[in-house]
Parts: sequence; C-alpha cells; structure tokens
Amino acid sequence: MQGQHPVIKRGGIYWDQAALPPAVFEERLRRVQAAIAEAGDDAWLMYGDGQRYAPVAYVGHFLPRTRSALALVPRSGKPILLASVGPRDLPAVKTLTPIEDIRPFSQLPREAIRLLTEQRLGQAQVGLVGARGQLPVAEWQAISSELPEVHWQQRDDIFNTLRAAKEPSEQAMIRKAYEAVQTGLDAASHSVKPGVSLRQALAEVDKAMRQAGAEDVRLLVATGSGRLRPAGDTAVPSGQSVSLFAAAEVQRYWAEGGRTYGGSATLAQQALDAMAAAAKPGGTAGAVAAAARAVLSSATGWENTSADEYGLGHGIGLDQEEPPVIAPGSAERVAEGVALALHVALPGSIAGTTLITG
Repeated sequence: MQGQHPVIKRGGIYWDQAALPPAVFEERLRRVQAAIAEAGDDAWLMYGDGQRYAPVAYVGHFLPRTRSALALVPRSGKPILLASVGPRDLPAVKTLTPIEDIRPFSQLPREAIRLLTEQRLGQAQVGLVGARGQLPVAEWQAISSELPEVHWQQRDDIFNTLRAAKEPSEQAMIRKAYEAVQTGLDAASHSVKPGVSLRQALAEVDKAMRQAGAEDVRLLVATGSGRLRPAGDTAVPSGQSVSLFAAAEVQRYWAEGGRTYGGSATLAQQALDAMAAAAKPGGTAGAVAAAARAVLSSATGWENTSADEYGLGHGIGLDQEEPPVIAPGSAERVAEGVALALHVALPGSIAGTTLITG
C-alpha cells in the first residue's frame, strides 16, 4: 500500500556515513559493473525520481527531492550523476553521495545525449535500469531518436536480482525505518482521541516519525469499517475503532506497519503471524499468502474480507514496493535476506509488520 506521494521531499535528507560508509557503495559499484560485463553491455543508465529512486540510490545513495536523476555506470571507471538541481546546489548535493562527478540539468534529454556522446557510447550497447514506466515517454523519445545507433537493453530484472537480498547495512537501515514506524504508531495511541480531527492526530504521528529520522512518511487511516485513506478533517468518532497504516523512509530505506486503536485486531494479527511464520527462504510468495487465507477463511470466509483489496504485502527496501508480491498463486521465490512488508487489512482492523527473512 502506498499513501499520497508528496510533490517535494521535506524530511531531513543527509548521508549517514557511519551507517553507510563509502566502502558500501564501492562494493556495490563492483557488483553492478560485474553485472554490466556479464550482460555484454558497455554501460548502464540508471534512472530514478522522487517516488522510485532505487537505481540511483543503490549506486550513489542519491535521493532526488524533486523530479529525477540519472546515473551513468560504465563497465569500468567511475559513475557520473545527472541531477535535477541548480549549479549553486552542487556543494550540498555532494554531501549526499559518494559519486564525485555530478552534473546539473534542466533538460534531461539534452544532458543525457551529451553525456553518452562524450563518453563515446553513441554506438554502444547500453542497459536501462529504472527507465521503463518511469522515464517520461517524450524524454525517452528525445534521447533515443538522437542516438539511433545505441543498442538499448532493459536490465531491470538483472538489477532487481542483484539487490534482492539485503546487505547487513541495508538490513540495519530497514530496521531503523521500522523503529520510526513504531514510534509513529505509538504516538497515535496518544493523539488519536475522540473529537480530535484525523488530520491533527496524524500530524502528531508524522512529527514523531520525522523526529525519529524519517525522510518521508506515508499514512493511511480508517474509522470503523471504512476504507483506508489520507487523513481529512473528520473528527475521530467515539466508540469506533481506528485503523492506521504507516510507512517511513530512513536513509533511503522504507519500512511499513499497521495498528488498530479502540477495537480488536485479533483476526488480522493471527493472519499476519501466519504469514510471518510462512515467510521462509526458498518458499513462494503464494505460500505466504495462502497462510493468511487459511486463517481468514476459517474465521469468516475469505470472500468476505477486504484483505484482497489492500493486498497482503510485498518486498521493501529502497523502493516502498519491491518483488516479491505476496499474492495467492504467486510462484515468486522468497530469498534469504529479503525484506518483506506484510499487512492484513480487514473492516475495522489492521495489522502490519516489516521483517527480514532468514
């Protein structure tokens, strides 16, 4: 599940080098360049924007506050970053990434064409990562039409496999993000009170999560058996349960959770616990979903729940939603070291957690 995406990131964006030292990114660059060579490519163009930035964050820890960024990773040598910033912002940008060669742009196609030509890649085989479904069609057409002799290859599958299992430093950041989620859910137990507007109550939750280090926060709330949605000015009703879904991003890494206030979430929690127990390395995402279905169908009949509508979970990390998708019948494998965000949303209750397999 995803809440409303902000127009601009407004959290405390910085690079915690104690948690993610430059050596982490040096090793990642070696792995990416080995993958580039194995695929027979000369370079990869790795694209990200303010909502889905995993490719550029993986190799350079960079997080676009607005618009987009593009990293050129050659088969050998150092990467180059194109960032949607002004020249006067470069000193600040350099504190966020280990990539040394950072170039601002106002028109991405023009600068991307110039960069590929400069690097003598006008007739090369270039892999694309993160561009499919994200890079605006007009910008892609402008780039590809000016470079007709480049052999473009989609490499998202290779990249996703490369980063599926989370490194120890990544696991630590996901756990830290989950701590921020729990901080927010704890704050809600005090701020969500009858008569208080949902917007005001969740503003306190947002504040608590950002004080815990969150760069971005997503919140969805429901009263009674209503649907999860962004908070409005409706007052918290007396005598009804409140369901809260929370997600936080810390040092580019996401985690999610969910909790119910003023009502029982026993069934949702039982289904969640069953999924957590089934999320074992080597198993399938479908088996994890089946564990929740078994609990829910024995109690209510699966067809009478809203869990299908909200989904049961997915991988999580630099993207808020990553493979595998926890869905009935899915044959996607659950690898060791994969981070999973699991949730069960029922009328009047929700339970959610983030865990790392293995």
